[in-house]
Amino acid sequence: MGKDEDGEFIEIYNNFTEEMDLTGWSLDDKIDAGSSPYFLSGKILAHEYQVFYYSETKIILNNDADEVNLINPQGEIISSVKYTNAPEGKSWGLLADKYQWLDNLTPGAKNTSPPKIVDFQASRNFIAYNKDAEIDFKVEAIAFDAQIEKIEISLPYPFPQKILVGEEWQYLENQINAPQEMQIEVLVTDSDDQVAIAKISLYFYEDFSSIVMNEIYPNPENGEEFIEIFNQSSLSKNLAYYQLDDGMGGSKPFIFSKEQTIPAWGYLVGYKSQTNIILNNDTDSARFIDPLGKVVAEINYTKTERGKSYNLFIDNFEKKWSWSALKTPGAKNEKIVYSQAIYISEILPNPIGKDEDGEFIEIYNSSNFIIDLSGWALDDEIGAGSNQYIFKDTIILPKSFLYILRSQNNIILNNDRDSVNLIDPDGKVVSSINYSATGKEGWSYSLILGNFFWTLEPTPGKENVLIQIEKKAIATVNPANSILNISQSEENTIIINDSSKIITEKIIVVKQSTNKILQITGDIVDYFIEPFLPKTAFASEQDKSILGAQTQKHFSNSRRFSIVRYVILSLFLIGIINLCKNLLFLIRLTRKE
Repeated sequence: MGKDEDGEFIEIYNNFTEEMDLTGWSLDDKIDAGSSPYFLSGKILAHEYQVFYYSETKIILNNDADEVNLINPQGEIISSVKYTNAPEGKSWGLLADKYQWLDNLTPGAKNTSPPKIVDFQASRNFIAYNKDAEIDFKVEAIAFDAQIEKIEISLPYPFPQKILVGEEWQYLENQINAPQEMQIEVLVTDSDDQVAIAKISLYFYEDFSSIVMNEIYPNPENGEEFIEIFNQSSLSKNLAYYQLDDGMGGSKPFIFSKEQTIPAWGYLVGYKSQTNIILNNDTDSARFIDPLGKVVAEINYTKTERGKSYNLFIDNFEKKWSWSALKTPGAKNEKIVYSQAIYISEILPNPIGKDEDGEFIEIYNSSNFIIDLSGWALDDEIGAGSNQYIFKDTIILPKSFLYILRSQNNIILNNDRDSVNLIDPDGKVVSSINYSATGKEGWSYSLILGNFFWTLEPTPGKENVLIQIEKKAIATVNPANSILNISQSEENTIIINDSSKIITEKIIVVKQSTNKILQITGDIVDYFIEPFLPKTAFASEQDKSILGAQTQKHFSNSRRFSIVRYVILSLFLIGIINLCKNLLFLIRLTRKE
């Protein structure tokens, strides 16, 4: 260390039992190269060491690689050593019958070196401070030209004690009450009283299993990825030396510091910018691991949904994971409750002309609220058939229809048989219909008064109307009554009273020969009339949003008439009862007289 010319030296040793005359002997680095030879003089005693410094020899020893030669008066090389890559402050000396770099510089004396500790380790480096533990220590050491006399392990405060290798250290629960790093020291002493020292660290942590994975966000649409854990304990927990990772072979684990805690019944979020954990969008996992490498909590997933987090919910005391558009990092997971007031109201699987130009699916919002359909899906046969159509940035107004053409949704409806499903963002099928080949080309499958029927007139975006063709059907308008009384005679004649003149706006007459649509007149005509009307007498109990506005008005008028009739009948009965009471009173008075 320091300037080479101040400290470099060459040492020789007389291994004989007699003194030797050094006259004519010389020292040199490289023969015929390097520095000039240095010629010795005088004598060297038996088993004596002599040292020659640079200031005397002027031999420059290179730091990268060089050699030193001892030459007798006859020019023969008696001893030679070579070295490479000389470390600063160490000497190249003969020890235990081999040359090696020595830490101890002993010019003019026997080469010595302290024992070397090859290995020092504990049976465990992480110790749960809230549990009893037994720890063994392993030490491997070697001595040079000496013997290992003693190996002693020193434990610091609060364990001011020493134990010997082979002894077991008994740690008792809560001797330490907080996470910390503790250095353990081993001292190895040889027979020359030289000592080697090595240290290892033990880490004390709090052992617990109350942490669960609660929410992960692997495929963000905005913001950044995160992993959230939850402490389901009434006590706060210190997370020192615990880890987060994304499974074996994934990102480098994130290790919590000694200062990191999680409150009782609290949440902790590890964002990507903090943990450097990258969650894959296809298949991955998130894990919480204790300092010993045991997985405390883990969640695996195989497919992500962009912009949605994967949340843990408790459903009927059962843990369930689901994707949610509502992200709640650092807070309780909130489950979005999707409306059940939306349903499929009409489909047209076999339009006149090209299917791709005319097919449609219609849905209806029966609620009084605007509903955001973002994340909702339409599908034909689930798990087969066409790909799902996912609504984006779409709303449906209250009491309104919304229809989607095949050119928009790319869902191909089979003409023979198929199904249509409306699915909420949680993957729940909210509305589903199945159909078979009973409809004709151009007919739609429509929801009318709670049931699906094939109808001749598709009404995308409007109230559904039932029109079906039957042979030899004759319609008659009878203005004799004012009460809805629809019947069908043996001659297959449908009789409709005068009160139907409001509803006739929704009744279509189709001429059988030409399929031409006409309005009903007061005459007997050889045309077809809607045969479903007899069922409408009970429609007041159904969802009025499915009916046409004029139909609702007609039913309201009929109901008001019925109410008036019942009120008059009730008043009549009350009058009779009062009359009877008066008669009884008069009879009693007559008897008394």
